[in-house]
Amino acid sequence: MPTDENTNSLMPLMPELQWDPSIGYGKGLQLLKYDVALEDYQEQKLYERELLLAEKKAREESESSSLWSTLGSIAGAGIGLFATKSLKGAAVGSTIGGEVGKWGQNIFVGRHYDPEDYALSTDVGRFDVKQKYEIERINQQFAAAAEAQYWKDWAGTGKSLATLGFLKGDTGIEWLDEFLT
Repeated sequence: MPTDENTNSLMPLMPELQWDPSIGYGKGLQLLKYDVALEDYQEQKLYERELLLAEKKAREESESSSLWSTLGSIAGAGIGLFATKSLKGAAVGSTIGGEVGKWGQNIFVGRHYDPEDYALSTDVGRFDVKQKYEIERINQQFAAAAEAQYWKDWAGTGKSLATLGFLKGDTGIEWLDEFLT
């Protein structure tokens, strides 16, 4: 973007807004308001684009994890049903398959969403610097949500293991019964 040599600013050169040393208060105020409005517009567009990208990536990560867990549950239920020929075996297989699917996605596909990679820019320009704190708060919320999802995964695994543990050797799957007793 070209700059005006007299002002040493990054204001675009526009014929009606050229710097003129003889301008009065009104024209200078007009130029300031133009700079503020232009920066507000550019910062708002950047904020919206970055926020949409961060939300999209977080949603894609959640959907991917859910898909892997669901497919694992379905496969595990099928295997459990055919291996034990009982609904209890299908339920155990579904529980194990869901966990295998969830952690398989984390291990084999990996987590594609890191909140730091998609953090919103905190460079808010020259005029609306208080917006920086709001953006930092939003970045912290994305990081907290990602960490909460991680611990939710671990809690779900613990819940699944506790469910299997309460069956105490009555799952219908020989090796699992031996492991649990």
